[in-house]
Amino acid sequence: MYNLTKYLYPLGLALLVPHALWAETLMMEDAIARVLERHPSLDIQQYEIEKAQGLRQAASQWPNPTLDYRREDLRNKGLESSEWTAGVGIPLNKLWMRNARAEAADAQLQMASVHSTQVRNILRLAVQEAYVKTYYAGQQQQIWHAVSALFIEATRVGQVRLAEGDIGHYEQQRLALEARQFHQREALARARWTEHQQRLALLLDPENSHASYELASVVSDLSMVVDLPSLEKQALKNRVDVLLAQAESRAREAEQRVARRRQWPETQLFIGYKEQADNFRGVAAELSLDLPFFDRQQGEIRYTEAALRQQKL
Repeated sequence: MYNLTKYLYPLGLALLVPHALWAETLMMEDAIARVLERHPSLDIQQYEIEKAQGLRQAASQWPNPTLDYRREDLRNKGLESSEWTAGVGIPLNKLWMRNARAEAADAQLQMASVHSTQVRNILRLAVQEAYVKTYYAGQQQQIWHAVSALFIEATRVGQVRLAEGDIGHYEQQRLALEARQFHQREALARARWTEHQQRLALLLDPENSHASYELASVVSDLSMVVDLPSLEKQALKNRVDVLLAQAESRAREAEQRVARRRQWPETQLFIGYKEQADNFRGVAAELSLDLPFFDRQQGEIRYTEAALRQQKL
């Protein structure tokens, strides 16, 4: 029995046969491109970017002027004419708030863009992981299938040799036991391979999670030399979580500037033309200010300062 199994193991590993039931050959880069093209989470992130672009456009708009016309009827006071004033009002507070709001909207747009990049990277890594696991799970399933088939054949041959008296019952029982063990391992490998296949298919096409693909060979390149200082520098430059934290910090700073600008009173400047009942006419100007006796935006400033300090931790 010892001599028989000594040659069965290497022979079983050599009898690997590819599965012919897979639907199509799929390269890893093609799988990544397909997911990045179809995955619904990227559509959600694109809508977030479009929303941030809309807010940026709204924040950068110049405020609309107001047209003001006033007329006072003085005929009931014994005069033959009336007084009137016409002019344009300009909301000055919206002018000096415009830049701060645009900076805050720019920061929000950058956050949305960085977050979209983060989602793309997460999807890319998920596809790579699912692809590699599915490929090697398929390789293992083929190995156990070949070994199991070999031991089944060995059991059949053993029964013939037992009938001829070449081996004893003990050797035949050992062959049958190992054949059952390898068949169980094949079943476990097939279940694991099917699970990884479904995960990969779910990423590729959520509506058809039972599709199967023939995967190209995965080759690992272990010859790359890693320079730790350069690797750290590159990571700090390109890591999406670092970029996202920086964008969030800029957004908090911009929101704080907006909150401080709102402390300034709302100011309306009116410039127009006035004609009085005594035929006096000329340019008229008016300036109106809100008096910040009660609401001075202290709560909003406190909130934005706390959010900024929290972000920098």
